[in-house]
Amino acid sequence: MKVTKETAKAFVAGDKKAIEEVYTAYHDLLYFIIFSYTKTKEDADDAYEETFLRLLNNKDAIKEPKALQSYLLLTAKSVAIDIAKKNSKMEYLPSIEDEASPTVEPLSSLLPYTLSKEDKEIIGLRLVFSFSWNEISAILSKPISTLKKQYREALNEIKEELK
Repeated sequence: MKVTKETAKAFVAGDKKAIEEVYTAYHDLLYFIIFSYTKTKEDADDAYEETFLRLLNNKDAIKEPKALQSYLLLTAKSVAIDIAKKNSKMEYLPSIEDEASPTVEPLSSLLPYTLSKEDKEIIGLRLVFSFSWNEISAILSKPISTLKKQYREALNEIKEELK
């Protein structure tokens, strides 16, 4: 999932192979984050592309290889929220294609509907993508102690649902 320091440096330098590697390396993670906000394949695809366009336009601002992942995750979340807000102002009728895509968000479909979007996001980042608490804290802009508490409560809620 993460790219090497050399790949990140090559990306900033504009190397086409490195750009392609970054694009594919972060696909699943970014799509998970974006889809949790947009809820439709079309909007998620648009947000994914917009995230990379912003990254390419601002790649010179990335001074350290570590900053690449942070920039991508924060930008993806911001773009997805913008699209979700824009769509909430519009009258939207879901298409059959949106509902017929079982591979887009498998984790959320397995989790109880009573969990909040943020709880599902915390569980996904922690269990599916194996992010550290520090990384999750940076992505969601919340203190680690709050995230751990939400995580424990969400897991307890899942256990109760399964009884």
